Amino acid sequence: MFLTDDQARARLNSERNLARASFLPQNTKNDTTSREPELVPPEEPHITEKVIPLSGKNRINLTKEERTNIAIDTRLGVNTQTEVARANNLALLTVNNIHSGKTKGIDEARVKEITNHARDLALERLMASLGLLSDDKLSGCSAKDLSVIASNMGRVVEKIQEKAETPDNINFIIYSPELKQERSFDTIEV
Repeated sequence: MFLTDDQARARLNSERNLARASFLPQNTKNDTTSREPELVPPEEPHITEKVIPLSGKNRINLTKEERTNIAIDTRLGVNTQTEVARANNLALLTVNNIHSGKTKGIDEARVKEITNHARDLALERLMASLGLLSDDKLSGCSAKDLSVIASNMGRVVEKIQEKAETPDNINFIIYSPELKQERSFDTIEV
């Protein structure tokens, strides 16, 4: 299909021409006196970046530093997991996963270094407090006071010790069928 110059010009100047709508200035829409329309470069589009959240997700991923700080706070017992979740606007399950080490991207070396340092300080304080409990002071205490002191020291030692992961207890129960005697069955003689 070949077009004449007049037909081509009519198509270019048409309001329905999409190329004309984006490249030509607005004041030449009905101007048919000029032989060739002026082409104007399009304006720079305004581009905005927006993170499209996943369904059920209300924030951007935590950085490695944030995950490490949350792990330190919860493992040292500085704050409870609920307090940390509220402070960082996180779900409690997320904080629990970070605390238990189920989340990747935690600087475990730094967490271990800080928790070991805190454990050493606690052990030093415990030893100093045990040094202050002389035999004379303990002999003057009642049996009830001695049991409270021993219980408190036991809890301190338990909290200071590193927790070893224990596997989940699995109960494997096997049921055997009940044995019946032959006389308990109905019999037919043939």
